[in-house]
Amino acid sequence: MPASSQQWLAQRQVKTLYIEPGNPWQNGHVESFNGSLRDECLDREVMLSVAEARVLIEDYRRHYNQERPHGGIGYRTPAQAGAKLWAPVALRAPYAQSLIQLSRYL
Repeated sequence: MPASSQQWLAQRQVKTLYIEPGNPWQNGHVESFNGSLRDECLDREVMLSVAEARVLIEDYRRHYNQERPHGGIGYRTPAQAGAKLWAPVALRAPYAQSLIQLSRYL
């Protein structure tokens, strides 16, 4: 882990856990995402520059969060799940419109 990341975590009193190589079950959510990113984006594209990679990965991120249903959240998109989660809070808050707009990006 980069020293800057370690320093940032230490300032916030966040402790890290070591995940042994070859033990993906120790961090299943990240391993699942990494597999999806690799299978659905990286293995399907030939990227000739860093700029092209950024564009393709941003397109995939948008697809993953806004369009792709996820089995772990009832075959809804993360955006749909986030909107449902935040809707009761947004309706009570004086800044409801801002929260509703923010929930579109969750």
